Amino acid sequence: MTADGCAQPLWRHPVLRAVAGQTLRPGGLDFTDQAVHLAHIPGDSRVLDLGCGTGATVEHLRSHHALAAVGVDLAIPQGAKKGLPFAQADAQSLPFRDASLGAVICECVLSLLPDQRAALHECRRVLMPGGRLILADLYHRSISTTACTATTTAHSAAKSCVTHALNIDTLRRDLADAGMRVVLLEDHTRLLAELAARMILVGASDILPECPSKRPGYLLLIAVTDGIPTEAHHDDG
Repeated sequence: MTADGCAQPLWRHPVLRAVAGQTLRPGGLDFTDQAVHLAHIPGDSRVLDLGCGTGATVEHLRSHHALAAVGVDLAIPQGAKKGLPFAQADAQSLPFRDASLGAVICECVLSLLPDQRAALHECRRVLMPGGRLILADLYHRSISTTACTATTTAHSAAKSCVTHALNIDTLRRDLADAGMRVVLLEDHTRLLAELAARMILVGASDILPECPSKRPGYLLLIAVTDGIPTEAHHDDG
C-alpha cells in the first residue's frame, strides 16, 4: 500500500514481476513473437515499443527479429537495459516525424492511458502508409463497461489494465476515426487465465484487482494505416 492508503499499481508489484518476468504481461515475449509474425513486419523496419518499461521487448525485437526497434515510456524505470534507444515521452506526443515508423507495438499499455483516442491518433501520425499497429491488451468480453467504470472508482488509484479493460466497440470506432483498419482480432484469454493461475499458485491472489464485469479477456489486434497522416508534425531531431 502507498502512503495515502491506495494499493500500488499491479504492474509495479514485485510478485507480478516475479511471475510474469520483465515484460509484465500475459504471454511474454513468445506472444510478441506471434504478433510480429502475424503482422508481417518487413525486416529492418523501424518499430516503436510504446510503453517500453525496462526495454526487454526492444532488445528482443532487435536481437531476434532484426528490427530497428526503439522504446518510449513516460518514465524510464530503474533497471532499464543499457545501450538501447529509449526516449522519455507521452504517448500523445511522440518524438518522431510523421510517417516515420513501420510499426508500433503497444502491449498492455493502451488501457492504462488517460486519453486512448488521442494516443491512437498519435500512433497513426507516426506510422507510414501501410504501417502496422499491434495491440495486446485486456478487454471486456461482456457488455458492462459503464457498470465497470462506475464501480471501480476505489481501484482507480491502483490503475491496472484489469480495472481499465478496453471496450471493443469503442476501440474499433477510435481506430477507424484515426485512419486505421483492423485486419486481425483474436481472443487470447487463455494467456490471461494462465498468468492469473500462476499468481494464485504463489499465494498472490489478494493483489489481483477485481473488475465488476467478471469476464475480462485478452486480445491481440492488428490494424493497418490507410492514406497519409494528417495530424500535427512532431520532429525527432
